[in-house]
Amino acid sequence: MAGEAIIFAILAGLLFAIANMFMRVGVIKGDPVYGTAVSTLTGSMILGITLVMLNQITAVLTLGVFDLVLFAVAGLLNFTVSRTLFFVSSSIIGVARAQPIISLNSIVAVVVGLTFLAEKLTLSEGLSVIFMLSGLILISLSNPEKRRVSQSKFYAGLLYALIGSIAVGFSPILIAIGFRSGAQPIVGISISYFFASLGWGLVLLFGRWLRFPGEGRKVIRPFVIQGFFVTLAQLNRYFSIYFGPVVLVTPIFTSVSPILTALFAYIFLQRIEQVNFRVWLSIAFVVLGIYLAST
Repeated sequence: MAGEAIIFAILAGLLFAIANMFMRVGVIKGDPVYGTAVSTLTGSMILGITLVMLNQITAVLTLGVFDLVLFAVAGLLNFTVSRTLFFVSSSIIGVARAQPIISLNSIVAVVVGLTFLAEKLTLSEGLSVIFMLSGLILISLSNPEKRRVSQSKFYAGLLYALIGSIAVGFSPILIAIGFRSGAQPIVGISISYFFASLGWGLVLLFGRWLRFPGEGRKVIRPFVIQGFFVTLAQLNRYFSIYFGPVVLVTPIFTSVSPILTALFAYIFLQRIEQVNFRVWLSIAFVVLGIYLAST
């Protein structure tokens, strides 16, 4: 099962990186808060269709209340709170820098997993976590994007990402506990998305401060595409947690994602993102960490 968990975690990291590119394009002109809502609602529609096609509606409706609450809270923390802070942070400091900070949620997940889930790490797995987190630190210390923002606004962007990382750090633990009762990944992620979308629906309905972006479809399109890819990424993330321990899989997808995000930003977003030598060095740490995790 560990091998399958690692594969799903790596795929999640790759898909997160692809989604991040479309998100970064969207927040250049679009409202990051509105973009988060569009992304989450897009995911809910995709998962709703998937549930119908797989005939899993009954499994959702018959899930226990406790597990329902676990997946719901995980969705609110992840797809409402953390994703909003990530979008806002990326609009200020750039995705190549915001993603590594958000990915520090793996530290929270590992600590909580070791404490409350009684999970254990082997020596090679422990070394893999150290190498991958070292890669994250190297990226975080790299120069920020080519930006024109005040120092205080830049630090605010860092703070948004840090708070988002803490919020999302608890979601893998809630998801893992929910799976212990026998719930399937497609059921768990669907519940998480549906409750997050319910929250966004209320915001869009009653939040007069949130306006439809004036640019229209051109602004919405990147968020819809991002919503598609990030939903696939989250589905792989849920499968990785289903098949493997949180303390192993969380550092994998939270390390692969910022590395690939930085690479894609270097290739496609050179005008607004800056990737330096520390990023390339961090790639070596992450690759070595993944190798140790898979041995």
